[in-house]
Amino acid sequence: MKNYYEILGVRQTCLDADIKAAYRELARRYHPDLGGDAERFDEICEAYRNLSDKSKRLAFDVRLRAAARSSANGEMPDKHVSRRDGAEKSASDRSRPCGATDRERMLEEQIAEYEKLLTEISRCTVTPMRPEISPQTLAMIIRRNRAARGR
Repeated sequence: MKNYYEILGVRQTCLDADIKAAYRELARRYHPDLGGDAERFDEICEAYRNLSDKSKRLAFDVRLRAAARSSANGEMPDKHVSRRDGAEKSASDRSRPCGATDRERMLEEQIAEYEKLLTEISRCTVTPMRPEISPQTLAMIIRRNRAARGR
């Protein structure tokens, strides 16, 4: 998994302004029209697109933490362990942490659910409640009614 923070050379706790400044500097340096590397420029643009959007950044942070947690759980020792059916585990099975496929699948499902919720939240617009009559107009109507009753 690509680490967008490393691509832009910023910390995970940085501000949006820091991300924008790092992007601009790297974009100038690696822009293909200015003799830079096109693949590196595309990578920088992808990183900026994902980190500049708050919902995408939050989803990426969740994925990054999940990847860090799964890698922190360690790997299986490199020894031949037989399966119940008598067959030995393959090299790829031995290098994978115990239960990693189930855990990875569960984490991917949770991340997908978070991303779906974040996109739904980002589409919501909050409109302020507006009274039909402004407070100034209401005060004027009350004054007129009081004046009319006093006549």
